[in-house]
Amino acid sequence: MYSKPCVIISLLLILITSTSFSAFAKDQKSLEERKIEMLLEIIEKSGATFIRNGESHPAAKAKSHLEFKYNKARNMFWFFGPKSKISALEFIEKIASKSSTTGEIYKIKPKDATEAVPTEQWMKERLKEIEEKLKTQNPESTSEKSAHSD
Repeated sequence: MYSKPCVIISLLLILITSTSFSAFAKDQKSLEERKIEMLLEIIEKSGATFIRNGESHPAAKAKSHLEFKYNKARNMFWFFGPKSKISALEFIEKIASKSSTTGEIYKIKPKDATEAVPTEQWMKERLKEIEEKLKTQNPESTSEKSAHSD
């Protein structure tokens, strides 16, 4: 049928290919995690007021609350399905934009603003800034990997 060297070479190619794909997936995951971490840092340093279920909270408390929800969601198979990662856009849309208890939309009032805006809108703007920054730092790693689109 097949010679032994041919089978060995085929198995090695399969192993190398699956290892490369696995490394790519880890790279992608770390990029998305990094974007989420950057979003959380921006919130914490913003000095903004976070409005959740009608109550105002300082930026540092907003960060810790959203981190808690993110960590909890990462362990919920039913929430995100069988995939191993949560994109920054999914984080914004499914975790950081509204209360999972009441369904009420979260708002954020930037330090110098007179009006609060929906957190989803504010965070999507920050995500665009992050992605632009990452593109200029390393154009090859973010040009096609970005999970955010208009």
